[in-house]
Amino acid sequence: MNLHNSISFGAIIRTSPVKILLTWTMVILENILLILLPLFIGYAIDGVLEQSLTPLIWFACVFPGSRQYAQALLRYSRIWRTEGETG
Repeated sequence: MNLHNSISFGAIIRTSPVKILLTWTMVILENILLILLPLFIGYAIDGVLEQSLTPLIWFACVFPGSRQYAQALLRYSRIWRTEGETG
């Protein structure tokens, strides 16, 4: 197989560097939030045990984003599973 127009990682980055930077920034931010989620859960539990609502409020701010991410992940996994079975 001989490709006349080879595709390289550098060529993709040169084509749309802003989109690639935005994508990687969102991926890194998402991974940081997923890593910190157990920490926020622990702080929320500790806050409830100490009769403080502040850590629970912080967790309430982080949790909806992680819940939406999990729902989207399940939705897309169903799509790919369906596509793979019919294809």
